[in-house]
Amino acid sequence: MAENLSRLDANQLQTALATAIAAEDYVLAAAIRDRMETLAASDEVQRRAGPVVLSGCDAVIQSETGSGKTAAFLVPALSRLVYPPEVYPEDMYGPQLLVLVPTFELGTQVALLVYKMFGGNISSQRPGDPANMFTYFGPRAIK
Repeated sequence: MAENLSRLDANQLQTALATAIAAEDYVLAAAIRDRMETLAASDEVQRRAGPVVLSGCDAVIQSETGSGKTAAFLVPALSRLVYPPEVYPEDMYGPQLLVLVPTFELGTQVALLVYKMFGGNISSQRPGDPANMFTYFGPRAIK
């Protein structure tokens, strides 16, 4: 059960916590408590970062791994994009949004999250299908 905690929402975690305590499985209860704390931190990070990013100000977001930092800046930043662009993408002088990351791995994580947010599907559920962001047929000019 502990390995599946990341798939549960807050209500399901509450139920699982009560069940674990009733069964006196305190190791599982501690794991559930830790997951609930991570979810609470995620909400806090996103709640505090959203208005700053939406206002157009620069933001530095620092929090622990898994706390929702990527979504905290991407959701408001993507909501500020103009789509479809007022000019043809070929006539644009630069990007509408630029995300700088310190590592290749983080860049991949951000790119895949944006890809999924714009309707991309990492797994097409068809064996052998090379579904990835390079074969994506989504909104025009999203790169």
